[in-house]
Amino acid sequence: MNLLLLQPAETEGSNAVIYGRRVHHIHRILKKGPGEFLRAGVIGQGECQAEILTLEADRAEFSLGPITSMPRPRVHVVVALPRPKALSRLVATAASFGLRSLILINAWRVEKSYFASPRLDPQRVSEDVLLGCEQGAQVWCPEIHIFRKFVSFLEEGVPGLFPEQARKFLLHPSAIATLDQVLPATPDKNDDDAEEIVLVFGPEGGFVLQEVQSLRDAGFLPVRINAGPLKTEVALAATLGQLLLLRPFVGGRTVHLSS
Repeated sequence: MNLLLLQPAETEGSNAVIYGRRVHHIHRILKKGPGEFLRAGVIGQGECQAEILTLEADRAEFSLGPITSMPRPRVHVVVALPRPKALSRLVATAASFGLRSLILINAWRVEKSYFASPRLDPQRVSEDVLLGCEQGAQVWCPEIHIFRKFVSFLEEGVPGLFPEQARKFLLHPSAIATLDQVLPATPDKNDDDAEEIVLVFGPEGGFVLQEVQSLRDAGFLPVRINAGPLKTEVALAATLGQLLLLRPFVGGRTVHLSS
């Protein structure tokens, strides 16, 4: 837990109260006590310093300092639904980088039984998102959307979730262009002018040719990173890491590049 993440409902004025898992983490891992400070964040708002006022076995109360607002991420990730045992890791990993939205879609090579997994339960997905945001110190939780039909994503998701001017890319290992060729580094661009970027990742085994063509027709440019075929969660992490070096202003926090 690199950031004590607070729901707005857990705050009242400059005070906050939490219960359960996070309190146990403060006790056992952080080993903090009353009078000490933690790095905290309020979801959808920003970061602050939190002074521990009281710390009980299952309850903690804090005094919050001024909140520094954090820009909302401008990256959307679309992923063909992975195997259930990999889903929680993928969701947490994606959230840790800072996303505007995470969209899970169907595809020809996605087993239909995956959509019956309890790991797709909204509460479980929300828990995975929070864990990822705590790990990556992100105060913006990505919106989660699920499309059980590939065509529904194309017809409803693409026009409904992304602005018309968004840069849209399909990650494909056999693409000619690389991500750094189509998005040359511009680390100093002002956040207010930042573009939104959409990245699509296929299932294990990739999209079939018809799906690739449909994505191209919807405006997605095939690109690759300089690596061989990777497991979905590895490809996602590698691509987001490269993207945030090329476009640090599209994440939830700015990556400061040293000369």
